[in-house]
Amino acid sequence: MREDTWRRGLSGAGVVLAALASLATSPAEWSLSDQSAVTDVRLDTNQPEDVRHFTVRSSQRHTVSVSGNIRWDSAITSPAGAVRVQILADDGSLLREQIERASDAVNTDGEIEDSSLHASANVPCVEEQCAAGYTVKLSMVDGHPNETVHVDYDLVAVISGSGADEPSDAFVTVTQD
Repeated sequence: MREDTWRRGLSGAGVVLAALASLATSPAEWSLSDQSAVTDVRLDTNQPEDVRHFTVRSSQRHTVSVSGNIRWDSAITSPAGAVRVQILADDGSLLREQIERASDAVNTDGEIEDSSLHASANVPCVEEQCAAGYTVKLSMVDGHPNETVHVDYDLVAVISGSGADEPSDAFVTVTQD
């Protein structure tokens, strides 16, 4: 039995050493990003939708993401609202969609907490330099008549590659149109 424990210990140590060796030999990667901030978007029954357009220019293929914070109306004791987040390409194709629900933001004490928001999409570029437009659409769905939601978010674009340093001609910019 003692020999079995010894073998398992050696086996576990071997797995840890192999993982460390893998990390030590992993190729270096660089990344470059830019973002555009949108603050205090208010969604309610009078204005249930917010639509913003962004242009990303980059030296190569990039990833776009929407990252932010949703503040639910704490005056509503049982929130029913949800926020639909969509990232659309300029040709109208849907790159990413997700729904964040207020009911998921209720903690164990019954209080409504802020929610994190994150949705991302990979964007193929066939040209050496890439310029692409994106529409971010936020929609309030299923809310009470007096329910209000506030959203702050960044549209972030990232490029990356292998090597310790980024190429001197690497760039990425995000502008809200």
